[in-house]
Amino acid sequence: MKNLLKLAVFLLIFSGVASTCNPEPDKEYPQNISFTEYSLAETSCQWVNLPYDDKVLMINSNEELENYISCAEDSYPKIDFSKHTLLLASGICKSGISNSVAEKLKQLELKHYELEIALIPNMLAVETPWKVTIIIDKIDANSMIDLKTYFKNM
Repeated sequence: MKNLLKLAVFLLIFSGVASTCNPEPDKEYPQNISFTEYSLAETSCQWVNLPYDDKVLMINSNEELENYISCAEDSYPKIDFSKHTLLLASGICKSGISNSVAEKLKQLELKHYELEIALIPNMLAVETPWKVTIIIDKIDANSMIDLKTYFKNM
């Protein structure tokens, strides 16, 4: 009887460990991920220190965010970083653009994402910096986010 009880406890522990090794076995990829635009438009804040390197920064704390925001009077819109991640993408376009818009965020694999940004061209022939900031549900800090940009005529 003692051996049977030990076996039952062992099997319970083993099944618990085994189930945590692959937490999302039923997920199929790619999956579209919902997001919300994050804006400083109604504040006296502005973006600073952006790398403009055609990459996506993953920001998971107010301390990290404060490296990229400068405010004159009021503060920036708060983000609950215990539940959310801010994605900040920036780059420089060789020709003029009037706007940049996050079109899609796809999860390609468990820790691999792709953010699609539409660049809306204008008639100017000057290099134009762009940025896109979106809030998503919290993702693993070790995740990789690829950036895909394309021109979209309006």
